[in-house]
Amino acid sequence: MKILFDVDGTLIRWNGDADKDQPISEMVNLLITLARAGHDVYVASSGGERYAAAWCSRLMIRDLVTIVPKFGREPVDIAFDDLELDLGTVNCRVRMA
Repeated sequence: MKILFDVDGTLIRWNGDADKDQPISEMVNLLITLARAGHDVYVASSGGERYAAAWCSRLMIRDLVTIVPKFGREPVDIAFDDLELDLGTVNCRVRMA
């Protein structure tokens, strides 16, 4: 299965300052679990591929994922994002308190 995770608001709580941004551990753990179960896991960001790759390195998940453009690619089976976007066959909107 192909599964996509967004960065800001999905894998991290974005505060506008990289030093204050915090991982959302529940989502990072879900990503790790799905990747280790053999699914193809992708990470994308509106901030671009470099931004997504930097966060994946910081979260220590870079070796588990493939970085892709957020838009203009084939849909995935499941997409996790904090925005209501049509990125996959199934789109899961993440809303963290």
